[in-house]
Amino acid sequence: MNEVKEMLLAAVARRAEREAAHLAGEFARAAAGDKEAILAALEFEKWFAESCRFCQNGRKVRHRPDS
Repeated sequence: MNEVKEMLLAAVARRAEREAAHLAGEFARAAAGDKEAILAALEFEKWFAESCRFCQNGRKVRHRPDS
């Protein structure tokens, strides 16, 4: 894969990981009626980040401590 695509996939994965972290915090504070929708969004963002990492390397990726 070329370098530009690698950089774009990495950026998209990082954004999805940040969004998943934000949603996890929202889930903890959410009212019972809102939790299902937040959980669905959280699962999607986690899947999206993992899919980007898979496309980059073709396998699961270890998270670097600085990312």
